[in-house]
Amino acid sequence: MSTKRIITTLLLLFVAGSLVYLAAGEVARNPNNGQAANRDPVKETVPSADAPGTLQDRPEIPDRVVVYYFHGTMRCPTCRKFEAYAGESLMSAFPGELASGRLEWRVINVDERENEHYVRDYELRTKSLIVSEVKNG
Repeated sequence: MSTKRIITTLLLLFVAGSLVYLAAGEVARNPNNGQAANRDPVKETVPSADAPGTLQDRPEIPDRVVVYYFHGTMRCPTCRKFEAYAGESLMSAFPGELASGRLEWRVINVDERENEHYVRDYELRTKSLIVSEVKNG
């Protein structure tokens, strides 16, 4: 065997071993064998915009802060967790501001036609968390 062939074989074995190691670690972390993947951590922890006490139930306040989480249609578990953690953080740190409407939490799918303007407005390139101060409406 040539040296080049030996190195190639060793590298391929290393890559295959790494993939097996990563897969085994993922299975060990999720003992439900994929059953938990069907749960949406965002829906479990962050109320939707039409839940009682959210945007539709109160008048718009002219001076407020809006926290947007922009995402696309295709979402990985990490992106969903990031959204859930951001929403949980806002709800635990600013419950009064959220209830009064001085702070708003909005989750926006930029792949939907009615939300495409956000990509231009905020020059979005990827999933993003934007804090926007609104003055005089």
